[in-house]
Amino acid sequence: MLETKSTDFRRQVSHNDITLADAIGSSIRFVRRQRRVIISSVLVLVTLGVLTRFLTPSRYTARAVVYADLSRQEINPPQQQAIGPSPEDPTQVDSQVEVFRSLSVLLPVVEQLKLREDPEFSKKGSQGQEEQRELSSLLEKLEKALEVKRVGKTHIIEVLFTAQSPNRAAEVANAISNSFIQDRLQAKYESAQRAIAWLHNRLTELKRQSSAAEEAAERFKSSHVMSAELLAQQLSELKSRRVSIQSEVDNADATLGHIDFILRSDFSIAAVDGSILEASSELAKLRSRYLELVSQEAELTSGANHDHSAEVNVRKQIEQMRASIKEELKRIAENYKSNHEIARAKERAVGEELAQKNALLKSENEHQVKLRELENIAKNLRTTYDDNASFLQRDIEQLQQQSMPTSGARIISLALPPLKRSSPKTSLLVGGAALAGLMLGFAIGFFRDMADRTCRSREQIEAILDVPCITMVPRLGANRRTQALRNWNLHLHEKKIKASGFLTSKNQLLSRTDSRGKSSSAARQTDYISFLADTTQISQEPFFSRFSEAIQTIALSLDQAHAASQIVAVTSALPNEGKSTIIAYLARTLAQSGRRVLLVDCDLRVGKLTKVFAEQSPIGVRDIVMSEVSAQIAIKQHDAGFAFMPAGTGACPTHPNEIFAMAKTHILFEELRKSFDYILLDLPPLGPVTDVVAIGKFVDSYLFVIEWGRTQTQVVPQTLNRAQLVRNNLLGVILNNVDLKAIADYERTYYSYEEN
Repeated sequence: MLETKSTDFRRQVSHNDITLADAIGSSIRFVRRQRRVIISSVLVLVTLGVLTRFLTPSRYTARAVVYADLSRQEINPPQQQAIGPSPEDPTQVDSQVEVFRSLSVLLPVVEQLKLREDPEFSKKGSQGQEEQRELSSLLEKLEKALEVKRVGKTHIIEVLFTAQSPNRAAEVANAISNSFIQDRLQAKYESAQRAIAWLHNRLTELKRQSSAAEEAAERFKSSHVMSAELLAQQLSELKSRRVSIQSEVDNADATLGHIDFILRSDFSIAAVDGSILEASSELAKLRSRYLELVSQEAELTSGANHDHSAEVNVRKQIEQMRASIKEELKRIAENYKSNHEIARAKERAVGEELAQKNALLKSENEHQVKLRELENIAKNLRTTYDDNASFLQRDIEQLQQQSMPTSGARIISLALPPLKRSSPKTSLLVGGAALAGLMLGFAIGFFRDMADRTCRSREQIEAILDVPCITMVPRLGANRRTQALRNWNLHLHEKKIKASGFLTSKNQLLSRTDSRGKSSSAARQTDYISFLADTTQISQEPFFSRFSEAIQTIALSLDQAHAASQIVAVTSALPNEGKSTIIAYLARTLAQSGRRVLLVDCDLRVGKLTKVFAEQSPIGVRDIVMSEVSAQIAIKQHDAGFAFMPAGTGACPTHPNEIFAMAKTHILFEELRKSFDYILLDLPPLGPVTDVVAIGKFVDSYLFVIEWGRTQTQVVPQTLNRAQLVRNNLLGVILNNVDLKAIADYERTYYSYEEN
């Protein structure tokens, strides 16, 4: 058997990059395929466009031109005017364009032209409609009919208004332009008034702030501020007193210390200095007496006449004097201690008073700082008020002069009633409808192409299956098919009449032919096969030159693979795809070229070829395998030159695949190989029947028939993937029942014949 490389038809096949010519050709073929849809869409939408043109009322657009001088738009203070005009903002003119659509411009137009009473803009028939909603609807219509645009980068603004009446369009355009100018005047006046009011308020505010600051300074001064000089004098006196008291304290401390030293040490009258003596006259007397006694003692001691009793008496007096001096010193010390405590108390009192005066002076200094701050604020505000009062007054006068009625905008071209309508434009409407129809047609055609999942071209099949498409068999036209069936039925019935001796008229034969022509598609295909099998009738039909060329192409493919393709089976994915017709013609073509050809009907369920070629003697494959009938009896020689073996007699078994799986069947076909060059098997379709898989043991190669425009693209690979044996030995695909007029819209390299 022929062995080919196994291919999984579910994988994506790689192709060369699509060139520009391929893309253009594909687009042209798409247009040719969907030309009826595209033309119909264009015609429908153009018709709708024409109807729209006649049903839509005419509208007219009036044009007014306004010049807007923005340099005179705003109120500038004199200081800015002295500097010069500010640089122009390019968005200012665009902002003025939007002002045309504002309520402040459109509302006066509504009232001036009484547009509420115009049925074009206001719906009077809507009873119960609120006035505000009606006005909003009217303004919305005005905005839709109004178009305002800037001319280039100039200060020129075009005002376009569209209405059903040319006069009304001109009136509204001019009214909107005038309303815009009035709005600018009003805006300028209001701006000047706001500036003047602000300046007045500013002057009043400055004056109020200055007065308030002065009053605040005076109130603070009267309630917080004291005489700083008086506080300074009091502090000076307190400091002097504190120094004097501190001196007294120091002297008392020194004297007490000296007296304490005298009392604690050995008594020496010489240690009693003048400062102590000055503090007590009694002490001075005691000291003088003491010194006299000491002098007497010295004289008594050193004298020649030593009087001991006198000496003792003097010494007693000295001791008494010393004791008196000590007592006097103690008394003096107590006096000094008392004075010291008094001085200390005075010192503390002066210190406290001095601290109070210092705190008061510090607070007074802070008050002075605050007072100076308030006075400075009042002074600055007064200076600001005095300096700006004259300038602000002058600004007010100049602003009053600027608020004179000059808007800076004027109409340079009034709107005139237009002579031609602006819409609907017939050429634009029809052209747009045609373009929309073209786009719609392309869209519908695209979706139709996407929805068409049937096999349409050789390239499509090869891309899906990665198997060559051997040929495309043309579709037989309706007239020629009917004539072919009529001729074949006449020929067949004449044979039966001659065999039975029963005579009938030609009209009866024709009526039978017509009745058969109205039968089912399967019956018509059987008649067609019968006719094709008759070589005499074939030679009389010029149409079959195309059909014959396709069959010869199949025969040539078999000749090229003859070494490994002796038993060739023909099958399809679905029933009634024309495989029996093709294999019958293939058998005739191979037989006419001198090959020994055996055509075997292996479709045990239907047996279509058996009904055509061996209706009188249907003994065949089923009888040979099941009843041991000789193969020579079952083989019938046909007039076209090939041998035919029917499917067999009797009812079809429940599982015909069991017959093909028997060893006798295999032996039968091995014996037939010795007697014939080609054995062509007509197999049932792969989709609903499993017989093809069972018979694959002795089949060398397969031909797969696909009906053009009927078989779905996803059915073929799914079917072949379930039959691995068929897939591995597939010789090629035959695209059957091709519409020769339509195939050029799908094939990139297809050439067609002219009908003869």
